[in-house]
Amino acid sequence: MQSASTECKLMVAAEHNDIDMLCQLIEEDTNVLHRMDKMGVVDTPLHMASSEGCVDFAMEMMYLKPSLAKKLNKEGLSPVHVALQCGHSELALSLLRLDKTLIGVKGKMGYTPLHYLVMYEKKKDYLNKFFNEYHPCINDDLTSQGETALHVAAGCNNEALKYLLKWLRTTAKISMLKKHNLLNVGNRDKETVLHVLARTQPDPQIVKLLSNDLRINTEVKNSKGQTALQILESSDKKGNVDIEECMPILRHAKWWDPVAILRRTPFYIMAMIAQWGYEIKTMSPNNGNAMLVVTVLILTTSYQASLSPLVAFCQQMCPKTTTIISFPTCKFTLVPSTVLLAVIIVIMC
Repeated sequence: MQSASTECKLMVAAEHNDIDMLCQLIEEDTNVLHRMDKMGVVDTPLHMASSEGCVDFAMEMMYLKPSLAKKLNKEGLSPVHVALQCGHSELALSLLRLDKTLIGVKGKMGYTPLHYLVMYEKKKDYLNKFFNEYHPCINDDLTSQGETALHVAAGCNNEALKYLLKWLRTTAKISMLKKHNLLNVGNRDKETVLHVLARTQPDPQIVKLLSNDLRINTEVKNSKGQTALQILESSDKKGNVDIEECMPILRHAKWWDPVAILRRTPFYIMAMIAQWGYEIKTMSPNNGNAMLVVTVLILTTSYQASLSPLVAFCQQMCPKTTTIISFPTCKFTLVPSTVLLAVIIVIMC
């Protein structure tokens, strides 16, 4: 009877961010947190503190009994899920700083904290903090319906989806191949993020970003044999301003457009360089140094090979006593090449 009373008092202490009361209750009943930890599905004081945004109490609970942070309540949510659902993203980040593995805790229907983030958070700063720190989850975490964070955001939070897509477009933390796979992966119904967006709340700005800038495959069909455009055309909301604006964007979008690809070639090259630089920076020192040496050797070899035809030409056209560098044509070729090589090395270092 006393244990039940102690647990109720702990919930009250959590609600009011009362750390003194927490310490007093633990002195009176030293096993109370241990008993809670042994229970199955249960609302803990950490859930209560997370819902109320009581950062100090939540941190104290994490130090006293960190395993409670992975407990699911009766709604199938961990404390981090609850914090994000209630709009306390700073508290969620504080919990994750103490234990990064909490980002992978799966709640009801396989939703992780990242899924809840894109469902409820609309502030760019918090979204970018999560994306930068926990970017592997964007690729790896799937719900029981096979949904990525992109699918979830497309279904309920266009603001988060917009920021996530812009982050994906510019980040070097995810390779171009993984980005391509992420954008075109289907959920259990074989629907890509574009299908979900077309079916729920199509936004012309986001549709344009997906089809034109990120080059998503607009011709992919879901399990019902429909493309995103066909979903819009058969929508009972036809006539809606956004839908009417989205349809011509998708009609004119070409997933395989050589002209568009050539136009964006400089962007792809810089993206690959940035990706390579990021990979080197995140390697162990020995592997990173080795990779940097190999990279410089490859670039130097390519650089010298590209100059060989020019050198031969200059030697035939010019007297042997004249240095190649003195010719304007040679200067024009050598300077940009040298600058490019220097820029690439600086980016990688």
